[in-house]
Amino acid sequence: MGVFMRPLDVPIGVSDFKALREGRRYYVDKTAFIGEVLRAPPQVLLFPRPRRFGKSLNMSMLKCFLERTPEDRRPLFEGLAVMQDPDALAHFQQYPVIYTRLGTVWAGDRVEARETLREEARRIYEAHSYLLTEGALAPHERVRFLEIFERRADEALLCSALADLSRFLHRYHGKRVVILVDEYDAPLHLSQVHKSFAETVDLIRKFLHSGIKDNPHLAKGVLTGILRISNESIFSGLNNVVTYSILCSECATSFGFTEEETTKILRDAEAYEQRERVRRWYQGYLFGQQSIFNPWSVLNFVRQSDVRFLDYWARESPSDISEELIARWFTQCYDDFEKLLRDEVIEKPIQDHIALRDATSHQETVWSILVMAGYLRAEVIAQREEDEDGEPICELSFPNREVRGKFTRIFKRWMEAGIGGKPGLAELEMSLFEGNAERLAVLLEGFLLKLSNYDRAPKEIEAHYHVFLMGLLITLEGRIFEIKSNRESGYGRYDVMLIPKRPGLPGVVMELKVLPARGSKVPSKAKVEATLEAALLQIETLEYAQDLRERGAKPIHQIAVVFSGKRAWVRSRRASPRRLPSR
Repeated sequence: MGVFMRPLDVPIGVSDFKALREGRRYYVDKTAFIGEVLRAPPQVLLFPRPRRFGKSLNMSMLKCFLERTPEDRRPLFEGLAVMQDPDALAHFQQYPVIYTRLGTVWAGDRVEARETLREEARRIYEAHSYLLTEGALAPHERVRFLEIFERRADEALLCSALADLSRFLHRYHGKRVVILVDEYDAPLHLSQVHKSFAETVDLIRKFLHSGIKDNPHLAKGVLTGILRISNESIFSGLNNVVTYSILCSECATSFGFTEEETTKILRDAEAYEQRERVRRWYQGYLFGQQSIFNPWSVLNFVRQSDVRFLDYWARESPSDISEELIARWFTQCYDDFEKLLRDEVIEKPIQDHIALRDATSHQETVWSILVMAGYLRAEVIAQREEDEDGEPICELSFPNREVRGKFTRIFKRWMEAGIGGKPGLAELEMSLFEGNAERLAVLLEGFLLKLSNYDRAPKEIEAHYHVFLMGLLITLEGRIFEIKSNRESGYGRYDVMLIPKRPGLPGVVMELKVLPARGSKVPSKAKVEATLEAALLQIETLEYAQDLRERGAKPIHQIAVVFSGKRAWVRSRRASPRRLPSR
């Protein structure tokens, strides 16, 4: 029988705060963010956060609270935290607000970017079309307004749209404006994929600068996106923009769900007993020093009546720049990705200012993008807080099971391609299942030929092959085998062990050896034979197979693997049924 809970009426995909509140949909109170924004000293604030972490809803909430309108919006905020914040309430419905979402701007090339930006500018102006009928515009201003409103504006006029509108609104309302820019970097991600980055950056920079750079009509600006694109591009020359990234403690709980918020959600859904599994699947993000849950996945989890732990956030993601970068850098970063998949941490300098143009040529940029995009958890190492460039050194790991699963699928697809697709992977599994040394050697060598980074110094080489083999075997984990590495068994520590999921199935214990590669020269047959026998003798003498015996594996394949450059040799021998004496 399945496990059931009370589904909540959660607003999946709804980013309109007014519609959410008027529809009495389930809402996790994030209105304290309003006071944080208003009290923050910077004139313009940028909040880079992973996708689906509530950025658009928070921006809609800010608009509803701050926007001057004849409609009394107090009922929308009834019972919420901001109503207990007198500083914030002093700003309630006091400002003309310009609100734009650049996620609507498609940047396949400059022409397409300009056309879609022209449509977004028309939408912005339409929200303030009352200026046309109120006699608020001089004749030449009316002409400029209509050219944008009717989508006839040339690029120069289009790029001054925010400056013009903020001037019109300031004069009409007698109050400086608030400018809210949601998904400011969306066109840049698309342009990176479509190879039109420089042109798109130039267009978006001009458009944004007109509103937030040296604008005397601006009271406050708030931008959200996934990344903080570095100063050489969008924010070049902007000294009034301050970034509150996931490495900062300020506003750390404003996006995503805290432990307390998630506990309340689970209680409301009558699913409190699932809290530990929810933590494993959806928690693990670190914003400042706050542990954060993925809000998209948590809300998807509680909107159904039956308990299903699925990777809602990871699978919902379109192919984005993060996946493009993983594919591009996979072989060069193989060791690091494989360590992450073994639930180990890696140490990297992390930048919160990203130069996207370097992403395809600088490996260090990849890790920063993966952290900011929500694919990796970053924890600053206190004792080595900064490297020589002033960048924090962070321990990186997968935040939770959901994200780890996404990487495992990417990793598995790449491994499958390298070994001949699903048939090749099945053949690898069968060669281990049967202890077929000859076939295993062919498969390993074939895969090594596809990798380009096996010319390491002698000190590093054995560990590197170990990483390679473990990465390959991880793709087999789950159905038949449990994969272990460097664990104690018998009188020593084996290199690799494949433990059957149930007694009576074959088990495998492996010992790896490396012979130095000297150019194209292959080690002598005698040397290879002696090394293979030495590895098998080590397995037998140190009784590495003991754990497999205790787990009921039958038969047990003892496998020696010798690597040299991109060559591999394998020898297999069945273990005897004897057991170690009791200790």
